[in-house]
Amino acid sequence: ILRVFDIGGEGGRFFVATELLPQSLEINLEFSGQMSFGQASRLSADIANGVAAAHEKGLLHSGLSPHNILVGTDGVGKVGDFAGAAISRPAGRLPYFSSGQATGNPTMQASDIYSLGTLLYHMLAGQPPFPVTDPRKLLTAHAQLSGHFEQTSR
Repeated sequence: ILRVFDIGGEGGRFFVATELLPQSLEINLEFSGQMSFGQASRLSADIANGVAAAHEKGLLHSGLSPHNILVGTDGVGKVGDFAGAAISRPAGRLPYFSSGQATGNPTMQASDIYSLGTLLYHMLAGQPPFPVTDPRKLLTAHAQLSGHFEQTSR
């Protein structure tokens, strides 16, 4: 998980000061297209460890996407942007939504795990699991695939 140094606000504007990492997974994927199995498995393990640490503290991410996975110069990935957890509603990007998020149901640990799976798929394939641009078709695809997973993971 990305280290947070300070949280504050002034004049109705709020900030979170975190460690600075050079790039996001999103930029990495845009540049390289896809990753080797070794790179993807190491980065997925980093993400899984961060998500597990959050879950152990009772915190859900609710918005995992390549945008909020930051990668250090050492190749270590860190999970950032827990805004979805802070506002208690889904805050992710549609290509990485679980069926629960897509249908407006409360997010749960299984939602984060499903999103992690979509990230791994994207890292290995070079594109999200459902390269569909129509939001309704995209949400339907996630609902059909992940509905069973979330029902059995409660």
